[in-house]
Amino acid sequence: MKYTIGIAGCGNMGGAIYFSLKERYPTQVLGYDPYIISNQKIELISSWDEFVSKSDLILVCVKPGKVIELLRQIKVPKKLYPLPLEFISIQF
Repeated sequence: MKYTIGIAGCGNMGGAIYFSLKERYPTQVLGYDPYIISNQKIELISSWDEFVSKSDLILVCVKPGKVIELLRQIKVPKKLYPLPLEFISIQF
């Protein structure tokens, strides 16, 4: 892999993606989550600006209500590739 992938939001979904990618590409995965103070297993970048500048691709793994707030922090994205997303509701 020749890109550095940033995972914005390292909770349940983002954390799982982070660990999966980190296992395969240990030096090319970054994490950012302002709500996680410290995590010994996830190497977090503390500054949003540093995170954005070091990431070639950012996966936004936050709750739907936080997406707009997070995207507003990106001043000038290098490239923006909108992906179609589907949300599945599972009822028990």
